[in-house]
Amino acid sequence: MIGPTASSASDSQPPARTAVTGGVAAVRTRLQEVAERRERRTRLLGVVLPLVPLIVLAVGWELYANELGSFVFPPFSLFLTSLVALLGDGIFWDAMILSNQALVVGFLGAAAVGVPIGLAMGRLSGLKNVVDPFLNLMLVVPSAMYLPLVLIALGVSFVSRATVVFIFALPFIVVPCIAGVRVIDRDLISMSRTFGAGELQLWKEVLVPGALSAILSGLRQGLAHALTGMVVVELTLMAVGVGQLLQFYGSQLRYEFVFAIAVAVILEAVLAVGVIRIIERRVSNAYGRVTI
Repeated sequence: MIGPTASSASDSQPPARTAVTGGVAAVRTRLQEVAERRERRTRLLGVVLPLVPLIVLAVGWELYANELGSFVFPPFSLFLTSLVALLGDGIFWDAMILSNQALVVGFLGAAAVGVPIGLAMGRLSGLKNVVDPFLNLMLVVPSAMYLPLVLIALGVSFVSRATVVFIFALPFIVVPCIAGVRVIDRDLISMSRTFGAGELQLWKEVLVPGALSAILSGLRQGLAHALTGMVVVELTLMAVGVGQLLQFYGSQLRYEFVFAIAVAVILEAVLAVGVIRIIERRVSNAYGRVTI
């Protein structure tokens, strides 16, 4: 009697266990479907929500321009048509290339000088005390004040334009680099010293990786100000590239193209800064550091 009874109990367990397993699988599938729907909804909102203010701006722009009836402020539809025509015009791209040459040279120069100086100032208090007054001066005095001095010293040339971009970008690259080194845990540096790390190894293994997020933040801020410098120098000192186009279309009273050029430069700035921001976020996530 004992044998068959035990056998019957043993035979009755697999169906129950199978039912439980099936129920768990169904719940897991249901949760996965809910998670996928939520993810799709989040992605859709991520695409749609940024478009809402742009649509509101476009509609408001069109209505206001038509109500105003001024040739100085074109309707959005005319601006959009001009922007499409501008992007298909080789003259515009030639002007953009000419302007961006000074931008690239000036910004890369500022990065090559600003990052090492900023890191060194964060590490060496003596150097910071020497350079800090000049850095504060560059931050306090409006960058446009340097334009006549650069023009007098270097003349109307490509070097002048690149130098102005350099001046606009440099302090905004240096400051985050200083902060990036100074926020590194002092105990980590002391522990590295205890285990025999030399200064070069300390920079390679601790200081530069620890400040990498701040370095990218400084490059992002510096690039934004470098773009400002590029436009300012071409509008105030020498009419070349994009600045020349702006002045030409303004003198022709074709303000729809003035708006189109301005928006094209803004789009370039947003794209360039956005690329650095993406890299910055990935580095910040990889190193677990907070972006400055």
